[in-house]
Amino acid sequence: MRYAKIQAAGTALFLLSAPTAEAMFCLTAEAETFIDAPSTIVFETIVDVANYPLWNPFILAVEPAGVDITVIGAEFDLIVTGPRPGSTLRTPERTTFALPPLDAGSGGAIAYAYDAPTAPFLGNPTRVQVVTAIGTDQSFYQTEERFCGPAAQLSFLIAQTGFDAQTEALRLEAERRAANP
Repeated sequence: MRYAKIQAAGTALFLLSAPTAEAMFCLTAEAETFIDAPSTIVFETIVDVANYPLWNPFILAVEPAGVDITVIGAEFDLIVTGPRPGSTLRTPERTTFALPPLDAGSGGAIAYAYDAPTAPFLGNPTRVQVVTAIGTDQSFYQTEERFCGPAAQLSFLIAQTGFDAQTEALRLEAERRAANP
C-alpha cells in the first residue's frame, strides 16, 4: 500500500505513506482483510482505544486513559507485546492524520508516528490504517508501517506479528459490533 484512495464527501483523497529516511535496508510490516461490517463501525473500533485490552492481542493498553487518538497532534503511548514471552514495549506515538468515515458508504484513515528519540534510527516510522467502504455493509482494512536502518528487522518482526494478530482480531470485533449494535 503506497497510497490509499479515500472517498469522502464525493472527493477522492490520496493518503501517502510517510516519507522515510534514506537507508540501505527497509522493511514494511503490513496486513489487510475484508470485514463484514460498515466502515463506520470498523473505524470506531480502531479508535476505541479504551477497549483494546478486551479484543486486541497486540496492543495491551493505551496511555493516557481516555486519549482521543483522532485529534491531530494527540500524544499517547501504546503498550504492546514484546519480542520475548511475557515482555512488553512502550511506544510513544503522535497522531498525524485522521479522517473518520462520513457514513457507512465512505472510507476513513488514521496515521500516527512513532515519536521517540530513536525514531530517526528507524526511518521515522508512521503507522497508517485505512478503511475502505465496499457498499454499506462490508469494508476493506489495510495497515502498514515501514522501518529502515539498523534496527529495522527487529522492529519489523514485532510489528508484523502484531499487525497479523490485530488485523484478525479487528475483523472479529468489528463484525461482532455490527451484529450487535
